[in-house]
Amino acid sequence: MAPGAGGGAEGMIAALALRLLGRAAPAWLSKPISIAIDVAIVLVLLAGVYGWIYGRGEASGAAKVTAKVVLDHNAAVTDARHDERAAQTAAGAIGAAAARTNQDATAFAQSKIEDMHHAIDAIPPAPAGAAPARVDSGNLSATLDALIDGANRAADAADPQR
Repeated sequence: MAPGAGGGAEGMIAALALRLLGRAAPAWLSKPISIAIDVAIVLVLLAGVYGWIYGRGEASGAAKVTAKVVLDHNAAVTDARHDERAAQTAAGAIGAAAARTNQDATAFAQSKIEDMHHAIDAIPPAPAGAAPARVDSGNLSATLDALIDGANRAADAADPQR
């Protein structure tokens, strides 16, 4: 290396860089090239550290967001399962009430059919050529009227705006 070429490793790096470009390194140029190379090395190191920190931060942030999403999802699933069980319980209660109502209505209809059969069987036979005797429907009618009145009262109590 020429005397005054910057000396040391810096001058050597500058001279090597210029030789790679196919030129000899003049003494006055080796120091600025050496500084430029040092700055470039520092910038590359800083960019590497920045990239490493950014990458780790991004991965850490993604992990935190993923964990939060998983927790939120699990909470939503738990709430949905609770709501589903409550809905099943309500549907079961409604089904049982409907079955009881259906059973009561069927029993009532059967009793009225039996009452009609008894009323018809109680009619004495008509003499030959005469019109058949009338069925006394007063008892049947009174029972049905009482049932209808009870249903109307229940409806009025259930809907106060009526």
